[in-house]
Amino acid sequence: MLWTQKIKWMIYHTCKKSISFKMGSSKISYSLKTPVEKEYATEKILSYLKSISVHLRQADVKLLEQALMDDKLANTTDAEKYEFLNWENVGQMAKNGVEFGSHTINHSILTTLGTEDAFEEINKSKEQIEQVLQTKCTLFSYPNGTTKDFNESHKILLKEAGYSCALTQIPSLNDIGVHPFELRRLNIDRGHDFLVFMATITGVLPSLRRILRVD
Repeated sequence: MLWTQKIKWMIYHTCKKSISFKMGSSKISYSLKTPVEKEYATEKILSYLKSISVHLRQADVKLLEQALMDDKLANTTDAEKYEFLNWENVGQMAKNGVEFGSHTINHSILTTLGTEDAFEEINKSKEQIEQVLQTKCTLFSYPNGTTKDFNESHKILLKEAGYSCALTQIPSLNDIGVHPFELRRLNIDRGHDFLVFMATITGVLPSLRRILRVD
């Protein structure tokens, strides 16, 4: 599992009613008695873990595993839906018209890394995809993807690595004035019906939300 999905899975399936977790220099406790409380705890913990270095995060994820794992959680049967595609799956999809882009090696937020580490995350993931699929990888998606998660130097690194564009998680449509390494995106939820889908991709729904101030 991707580490973000792994934490979500553990929190949502644990039978424990609370968890204490050290965030930086502070020890934080969260109640896990209800789905709402679990969702809140997941959001806060992931937000913190995304902001720290890979090595610190790996250690904290292991501590979380130790704190959350129990026999009932270990025996749940739905972990499969969180698993990655394997390279055989990816190869079959690529041969049938699906294009794959890069999202870094470790899903590290680029602004938490130094220049050398950021370039390694950007470049090695591209190289690996190209080596396995024997085709050019020119598309990139920023981990997390908000305006705080990348900057101008990362756009330069992406261009140097040979990418043609990069996607953010900034919700909007794209026009000729949008930088190719800062493309906007509209997320489609699995619960959306066709009317909501059409309203989203045409920009009607985001505009209505801004007018009505609905999050």
